[in-house]
Amino acid sequence: MEYKNTENWILNRLPFYQNNGSDAYNPGLSKINKFIKELSLSKNELKFIHVGGTNGKGSTCSFISSILKESNYKVGTFTSPHFFDFRERIRINDNKIQKSYITSFIKENKILIEDLGLSFFELSFGLCLSYFVENKVDYAIIEVGLGGRLDATNIINPLVSVITNISFDHNEILGDSLEKIAIRKSRDY
Repeated sequence: MEYKNTENWILNRLPFYQNNGSDAYNPGLSKINKFIKELSLSKNELKFIHVGGTNGKGSTCSFISSILKESNYKVGTFTSPHFFDFRERIRINDNKIQKSYITSFIKENKILIEDLGLSFFELSFGLCLSYFVENKVDYAIIEVGLGGRLDATNIINPLVSVITNISFDHNEILGDSLEKIAIRKSRDY
């Protein structure tokens, strides 16, 4: 029951894009950088593969993860959205993050999360980094949120960045043309 209460707090307390639309979008990197600093995490401890685009990000993450796992690497994968269980977003070698890890992480950091005003995505991403560092993954595959330079995932320095196809998507935030969306989805505009 403790995990269920924690999951409900995560899903209902924090601004969640699927429920709140662009009101839940928190552009900028200052909050996620403060969160990572307060957690005493070094982003340099992980080897990142960053996957962005409009469609096919999840499949691309799965393909890369499968290739690396077949090569006997320990692979962390962060994707969104989840379909049935919040833990689907954060996996190591296809095993979902442990309920006990989420519960203790939230218990230890709830005041910080609230004080920083983190979005659902920022919390999820910070949680994934903490979990991957603690479990010493060989590679961390990170799916971009909405994309763009101010996406929370852009605090990482990836070994490789992948951009899948670009199409009309979140036009109110990313732009009203494919060119504008492509520019916003790329890391360095």
